[in-house]
Amino acid sequence: MRPDWTDLPADTLPIISEKACSTNLQYFNLRMVCKTWWSALAPRPQHLRRGPWLMLPRPPNDVCHDIGIDHSDLSFFDLFTSQTHQFHLPFISDKYICGSSRGWLALEHDHRVTLLNPITGSSIALPSFDRTILRVATSKRKRSVCANQHEQYTLCVYKVTFSCNPSEPGCVVVAWFLSSDWDLGFCRVGDTHWTGLKKREYLGSGLLDFIFHNNMVYTINQRKEVSVYDIQDLSVRKFSSKINFNGLHDRVNLVEGGAVSGEPFVVIKTENHGKTKVVVHKWFDDRQQWRRVRDIGKRVVFLGRSHCISMHSINMQLEEQGERRRESEIFYGVRCPLNIVSFKVGINRVNLESGTDVPHNPSPLEVFSSVSGYGMWFTPSLI
Repeated sequence: MRPDWTDLPADTLPIISEKACSTNLQYFNLRMVCKTWWSALAPRPQHLRRGPWLMLPRPPNDVCHDIGIDHSDLSFFDLFTSQTHQFHLPFISDKYICGSSRGWLALEHDHRVTLLNPITGSSIALPSFDRTILRVATSKRKRSVCANQHEQYTLCVYKVTFSCNPSEPGCVVVAWFLSSDWDLGFCRVGDTHWTGLKKREYLGSGLLDFIFHNNMVYTINQRKEVSVYDIQDLSVRKFSSKINFNGLHDRVNLVEGGAVSGEPFVVIKTENHGKTKVVVHKWFDDRQQWRRVRDIGKRVVFLGRSHCISMHSINMQLEEQGERRRESEIFYGVRCPLNIVSFKVGINRVNLESGTDVPHNPSPLEVFSSVSGYGMWFTPSLI
């Protein structure tokens, strides 16, 4: 008589998962065995490290067609295992990936954003962009992509982030619009329309970055001002002092500082003549000003061009460092040209306390076309 695995005691399954599963994918496949196992195994296993993956560059649709690559394929490099995970996702083939947050991707197509969890396959459709949001259709900042080899599509969104996992109640989605009188707009999962949050400003005060932090939306602009928007009453307040950065060669990102830090960090990455410098500013209430810091507590930051991740260092026991815990470090991706038509992706690591900037090994082995985009940090989620 064949054993019925669905009759295993519920308290036995977590023990099996700890012994048999060392990655999120293995754990997810174990939960998928049957409804009983899905219910018995927690969606957030405590024994698995929850470090980020680097979503590797993805060529445009027309380039994929010319060189014979399936545009439905996504590859992720796992910093913990140094392995590359590949997913075949037909749902994304005609869409542009405009964001990554809380383990989900934001996909844009035809004036609409859809959220997708690439591991579970779950998707959530958001409202289409109405005339209130897309009032200026000829903005100079708009970009175009090829949805297929015959069709040109104008992008509407530069960045998307969420207040929590989209599968949880009350999730708020905030988007940075390219073709609009509004810089920022938001909607809740289940809404029928978008709500404008921040009007577009001109004359040297354009938006540089935004994040959702502690249930508030933080922005930083070209005037070096940081503002906070409350999505409940749409009120706004500005910090009393500005941040010191040059602006010419600087890439400025707002990064979550953790629950204890209160306010987010401002990370400034400068690239000049082949050299990279990364500095972090933190808000000090007692002095009412932003000041540069070399200690960001027990945090590790993964810096992208527009999407960044901040994590507690307890999760950051990487293979090459053994048991030494990483703190006050920043990881960022680099493009390493091989020739005029191809490049490899590298990962560098900056220690804020010592100032050292060294390559993180190993890095992805894949070679990419020079017209491919940039990598994007992604935290895998099983819900």
